[in-house]
Amino acid sequence: GKSIELYHAATNYGDVSYKLWSGKKPDTIEAGINLPGNIPEGKAKLFVRSPFGKPIKSVIMNGKEWKNWDNTDESIVLPTPEKEINLMVSY
Repeated sequence: GKSIELYHAATNYGDVSYKLWSGKKPDTIEAGINLPGNIPEGKAKLFVRSPFGKPIKSVIMNGKEWKNWDNTDESIVLPTPEKEINLMVSY
């Protein structure tokens, strides 16, 4: 499948990198994200527009269920203490 990649994008908090790709399971998107270590809690969000025209059903982050996401704006609040994040979004 296709992927979207962004490397070393400068932010006020340091460089951010990520890669989004079609998931191995149907109706999923997976991502690998690298964050700088000094982002205030709640400030890092990933906006994931569904290519399937469906709402988000669940998010798995670093192998665990993650509940801090919003279907209204299709965003996932990232845990800022984590420097490397792997996630799977199911639709």
